[in-house]
Amino acid sequence: MLEALDAQKKHVLELTKQHDAINVLKRDVEAAQRAFEGVSTRSMQARLESQSVQTNIAVLNPASLPTEPSSPKFCLTC
Repeated sequence: MLEALDAQKKHVLELTKQHDAINVLKRDVEAAQRAFEGVSTRSMQARLESQSVQTNIAVLNPASLPTEPSSPKFCLTC
């Protein structure tokens, strides 16, 4: 009878260890899933931002055509 009780205690201890190990693995999986979701969200956001055609550039003053050419400069007195 005592041997059966000792065997049962050992079995319960082993099951408790396995249960603890499973809980650790579950937490690891949940943490990995959260990390994956974060990276996936950032990747999707970066992809959408790269496809956007919006810029922060604006024309302040439009350019005007020059009245005289700036080059080539010829030396008339040489």
